[in-house]
Amino acid sequence: MSLAPESVIIVGGDGAVGRLFSSLLSGKCKNLAVMDISPPTERLSNVEYIRGDITADASLEQWQDFDVVILSVPEDIAIRFINLACRHQIEKKCFIDTLSVKSVIIDHWQTISPRNEVLSINPMFGPSLGFKGQNVAYVDIKTGPNSKWFLNLMKEAHCHLVNLDAQTHDKYTAAIQAVTHTAILAFGLTLKKMAYDSAATKPMWTPLHKTMLAMLARIVSAEPEVYRDIQCSNPFASEARSLLLESMQDLDKLIASNNAEQFEQTFDQLSALLGETKEDLENHCGRIFSDL
Repeated sequence: MSLAPESVIIVGGDGAVGRLFSSLLSGKCKNLAVMDISPPTERLSNVEYIRGDITADASLEQWQDFDVVILSVPEDIAIRFINLACRHQIEKKCFIDTLSVKSVIIDHWQTISPRNEVLSINPMFGPSLGFKGQNVAYVDIKTGPNSKWFLNLMKEAHCHLVNLDAQTHDKYTAAIQAVTHTAILAFGLTLKKMAYDSAATKPMWTPLHKTMLAMLARIVSAEPEVYRDIQCSNPFASEARSLLLESMQDLDKLIASNNAEQFEQTFDQLSALLGETKEDLENHCGRIFSDL
């Protein structure tokens, strides 16, 4: 196992994702700091809090002595930071980003000095859930002892790590995130057009409908920028949304045809799509409904 680095700084550490990593790293290294452009809303006793703009030249004095720099910031801020690090020829650091889309940021990381380690991760869950039992995808760009140490920390937190290249990551997340979020948001927009009244309909809710509403509630309770970024930055998201629209039109035509045999064939095709995961997913859904 790699030795722990002396110091780690989490940039944008006062956000939900930043606080997730503060909790993970607390007590795991000698010096842990959080840097944010705004004053902290929450404080951990063993964490140093620094106010600053990571994209400004003046911020160099605030973070350049840290061994590991974790970027919990939007893509545009991360790119500006990378440009700053390149301009000042920063070396011998471990940089970690937490962006949901990898294709663009990977190209920018390639411009940084090869004497740095670079790890690009994507926690595939809301920060409030914590690491245990959750999935984390990562692209290992320039490996080294500190990036390995960090990956091992997440593994020790009982999450499942998935190593992918940037293009495969974005193709998968176009389905796992972009299409999923679009379908749930479209469901909500459809209810809005139907002048839906959640209070009036609640006595008639089915478990499936309630679950869909719960997923909608979870999305709209989060930061809109997170979901917008997934849709706008992922190079495969636009095609995925087009296929979703096409599938809705196909389904509408199928229903209009009133062809029972074709409708049954569609169910068979979708069942085959799930393959060996179908039974586990069905049981998982049953547990969700039981909790309802």
